[in-house]
Amino acid sequence: MSQTVTRKQLQAYGMSKYHTQAITKGLTPKGKRGQACVYSLIEVVAATKDYVQRPNVKLSTREALEGVLTTLLELLGNVVEVPFSIGTDPELRQLVTKLNQAMAKTDASLAALKADAAEINQKYDMMP
Repeated sequence: MSQTVTRKQLQAYGMSKYHTQAITKGLTPKGKRGQACVYSLIEVVAATKDYVQRPNVKLSTREALEGVLTTLLELLGNVVEVPFSIGTDPELRQLVTKLNQAMAKTDASLAALKADAAEINQKYDMMP
């Protein structure tokens, strides 16, 4: 899974052009993908969280950015540990770890497909 994102992708996920520029303005690009600068997904998530916490951000903007933030967090595919994995049975602990990794990989793949669909919809001006 790609741990990077472009401004165009952020717009496809629901961010306005203004907000993509405002959020990525302070970030250092990790490289180029064609003509587009590529930013670290983790840094974009952190910058978006910071932006949403500003007191002067309108409610509608906050809600839109939180929706994009949800999509970006799904793309990261973070693994949440299950409380019963702390048990004494090493075999059960190992199986739970494998299950968590498989679920995280599946969730990240699904999020990537949703992101691709959003990009295609934006490119061809289709309704979601």
